[in-house]
Amino acid sequence: MEALLSQFTLLSNQALEDKNFDPSTIEELMKFFEVEAHRSWAALDVEQKNAVEEAEISMREAEDYLNLVMERAMDDFRSFEGELGQAAKAELESLVKEAKAAKKRGKLIESAATIASKKYMEAALSSATASVKSAFKGSKWGVAYKVSGEEDEQIALEYLEVREKQYDVKAYLDAFTDLESTTPEVSGVMVYIASSDKMSNKNYLGPASLEEMANQIVHAEGPSGPNRDYLFHLEKALLQLGCEDNHVMELAKVVRQKLSQSKETDS
Repeated sequence: MEALLSQFTLLSNQALEDKNFDPSTIEELMKFFEVEAHRSWAALDVEQKNAVEEAEISMREAEDYLNLVMERAMDDFRSFEGELGQAAKAELESLVKEAKAAKKRGKLIESAATIASKKYMEAALSSATASVKSAFKGSKWGVAYKVSGEEDEQIALEYLEVREKQYDVKAYLDAFTDLESTTPEVSGVMVYIASSDKMSNKNYLGPASLEEMANQIVHAEGPSGPNRDYLFHLEKALLQLGCEDNHVMELAKVVRQKLSQSKETDS
């Protein structure tokens, strides 16, 4: 095509310079140029169509590749999601298993605590029973009070629970007004008892002489007051009931002696 253009330029220059120039030469060249132009346009059109087809093929290939990549990505995501779900399920199962084990351990601990509590109560009751049996080898004196009314009973119990808190056993016994009778005057009388169990009764001195008991009473004091006052009031109350308890009276005598000696030493 470039050669034709060069030849056409050359003939045009000759036509201008040579008066004898044959115009038909240019016409033939123009026809040939027209044919070549059509061929070039046809070739260009084919080339453009081929380029478009190639572009469309490339687009389809790109779309197919993109779809493949997306599908693989979705497969990877589904796989990851499945693994994550399995991991979460496994973790949940592990937590459930641990919870069941903890619950089982809790039941075992509760069972052990119940058994220990029962054994402790059995020991305490056994000790209290022994103390009660020992106490009732002879005749014992006391006063039973009847409290009427739910509110008064609650007030009395709250007061007694504080005043008698040093006693580790609370028992319900039969009270007799006639020592020869086999029928109690009142049943279910609540009594506070200090047992000989050192585990539950931490203030229990143990088997001791009057001297040792007196030493402890002289120095002992609690929220309700000095222990010696309790002893002296007990002695007075028993005498008012007509009961001369030799043990109580002798213990009170030794305590008074020690208090008197203490005052003489201080003075």
